[in-house]
Amino acid sequence: MSSPARTVCRFAAWTLLLALAVVTIGPISQRPLTSLPANLERWIAWACTGAVFASAYADRLLLIILLLVGAAGLFELAQIEVLQRHARLTDFLVKAAGGLVGIGSVRAIQCVRSAKQ
Repeated sequence: MSSPARTVCRFAAWTLLLALAVVTIGPISQRPLTSLPANLERWIAWACTGAVFASAYADRLLLIILLLVGAAGLFELAQIEVLQRHARLTDFLVKAAGGLVGIGSVRAIQCVRSAKQ
C-alpha cells in the first residue's frame, strides 16, 4: 500500500475507533438506530473497524488485536458510569469478535495476495 493510502487508512481507523467510543460511551440517544438487531450492528461496526486497522497497520497484527479487544472492553466498562447504559459481557464479546473477524478477513486476503506473487 502506498504511503498516502496508508495515511488515509490510518486516519479512517482512528476516526472509526473514536466514533465507536462516542456511540458506546455516550448517551443512548447518540446511538444510531437501524432496523438491524443491536448485536449485529455492534458486530458489523467492530468488524469494519478491525478491517480498516488491519489494512492501515498490516505489520502490527498483535498490536491491533490488543488495541481493539482492549478498546471493546474499556468502552463497555465505561458504560457503568453512564446513566441509562449498562456494561454487558455479551456486548463485549460481540464487539471483540467483530473486530477479530475484521482483522482476520483482511489478513487472509493479504496472505492470499502475497502467495499469488
